[in-house]
Amino acid sequence: MIATEKHEYLKSCELFAALSDDVIEKIASRCGLRECAAGEVLFHEGDHGDTIFFIVTGKIEIYKGDDASPTVIAVLEPPDFFGEMAVLSEGIRTTSCRAKTAVTMLFLKQKAIRLLIQTIPNVAFGLFKVLIHRLKQTNDYLLALQE
Repeated sequence: MIATEKHEYLKSCELFAALSDDVIEKIASRCGLRECAAGEVLFHEGDHGDTIFFIVTGKIEIYKGDDASPTVIAVLEPPDFFGEMAVLSEGIRTTSCRAKTAVTMLFLKQKAIRLLIQTIPNVAFGLFKVLIHRLKQTNDYLLALQE
């Protein structure tokens, strides 16, 4: 993925859409690229986590439990991102994650994300918005289990 493709992808993400091209360019220059085959586990619940991932192509499964009999919490696809909870908290993954299909992702390390949050408030508000949405989904899921 070349720099202009990274730039265009990041500009299409709700989290970064309001940012200037100069800022997007700086973020793109810090992004790494990772590809995974279908079924590949990216991390397990309890692992150390210092990376946030942005899905460019493919689908990711977020789950609890072991690999053999997981409880799938979410299936994410472009332009979703994940991994923010470990990056923003104690650095411990709260769920497991694997590629449901072949996946291409951009990623940012914790240091870059924290710098973005400190210098660009819109990034922090975007992350809060996603976290609140995911908390609401979890609450809805728990209520459905009680019925």
